[in-house]
Amino acid sequence: MTDCIHHLVQEQARRRPEAAAVEHAGTSLSYGELEHRAEALAGRLARAGVGPETRVGIFAERSPELFIGILAVLKAGGAYLSLDPAYPQERLLRIWEDLKAPVLLATQRTADRLPLKTTKLVRLDRETEAIHSPRSGQEPGSGNLAYAIFTSGSTGRPKGILLEHRGLCNLIRWTNGLLGLGPGDRLLQFAALSFDVSVWETFMALASGATLVLPEAEDRFLAPALHKMLREKDVSVALLPPSLMALMPSEELPKLRAVISVGERLPTEVVRRWARGRRLINGYGPAEATITVSAFETSAKGRYPLLGPPIGKPIPNTQLHVLGPNLEPVPAGESGEIFVGGVGVARGYLDRPELDREKFMPDPFSDEPGARLLRTGDLARRLPGGNLEFLGRADDQVKIHGVRIELGEVEAVLRRHPQVRDAVVILRQEKGRSRLIAFVDSGSLADIAPAGLRRHALEMLPRPMVPHDFLVLKELPRTPNGKLDRKNLEARYG
Repeated sequence: MTDCIHHLVQEQARRRPEAAAVEHAGTSLSYGELEHRAEALAGRLARAGVGPETRVGIFAERSPELFIGILAVLKAGGAYLSLDPAYPQERLLRIWEDLKAPVLLATQRTADRLPLKTTKLVRLDRETEAIHSPRSGQEPGSGNLAYAIFTSGSTGRPKGILLEHRGLCNLIRWTNGLLGLGPGDRLLQFAALSFDVSVWETFMALASGATLVLPEAEDRFLAPALHKMLREKDVSVALLPPSLMALMPSEELPKLRAVISVGERLPTEVVRRWARGRRLINGYGPAEATITVSAFETSAKGRYPLLGPPIGKPIPNTQLHVLGPNLEPVPAGESGEIFVGGVGVARGYLDRPELDREKFMPDPFSDEPGARLLRTGDLARRLPGGNLEFLGRADDQVKIHGVRIELGEVEAVLRRHPQVRDAVVILRQEKGRSRLIAFVDSGSLADIAPAGLRRHALEMLPRPMVPHDFLVLKELPRTPNGKLDRKNLEARYG
């Protein structure tokens, strides 16, 4: 069994060196060239001190060179963090300070944006042309770090998560087997580079012999541009957030054979359109458990609740437990918190022992020495047959006048209004009173009367679940990852 993720890519390069590995702006990089240039750069990184457990920052725009850099870091034995040039300078500096990486890979355009101090700078746009020289030193194993991801923290300080090769290899083998990925497939690299889904996209393609298609325009988060990109680039497989799928047509995409819904709840109305004539997988998982831990294959004719289809069963070598307040398994059909065990559980947070103690714990259900569980903070119930139904975040379930309310259910009802493209509902606390505030995306500032929205909601929801106020926006704000930005909405409500 191959231990490290870069070995899977290396095997594809050995089998099909002439095949296109990465395509960007009308040019392509073959697997053979990717392997050769990554080996050369890995030698340079090794001489700069990179080896197992060494963290390396990669600060570059989306380009073939970026993926050469990722592969080179892994070949040298290190673990990479992709720093997104689109991020604000202050956030980049905070992440860089926390990472404490001894080496930074950058391009001429990005090298001056981060203060280096004791860090060694290796230029991606020079070093990849270096003459190959043999590398020496310890090879990484399945338990070594492969990559790091920073996610937003509740305190406003980003938190770094450390992930190992074994979890990523397990996910990629399962995904590629599930979808039958291989030569001839074209996979869109849609996710922001700072988002863990970009890791999944990258190695789904490069570990299967498929072509990783890089978007050329940063307007990919606009539904018309994304639809055009999927069609014109002949994309066959894509990982997409359902909030964007809801805004664009599912037709006129003849080559698109499979979509994995990621990052957000997948509404039933999206399944009805997008599962026709192709495979649509509903994926679920936190970044602390190597991106995705369960999946459910949907059907356009399936009978699902308004909130959407189940999140399915655990992927191989993964365990999902639904536990009560005292960490006891709850009976099937009852709500509990999801705990994750198995090979994908992260090593932990970067220099945040207090968070490690809060989120990770010894696994009482495992006989494996050192096995741990991840506490997700997500609620679910087990359905007949073993699939899990996602019920939302524990902190998203609110009570108003003693009535427990799932915000996602209110949003799903509002989306069924014929003039509403999307909707987000937040809870607002004012002078001891709790109010639901609905933000509605109309696609334009056309007339959608709040009174009409209220009548629509009252037809389908109990009165306590009907929002107090309705605000119509031309477009809902999004994070750099393309997800709906709920925190930004709070500031918009005066």
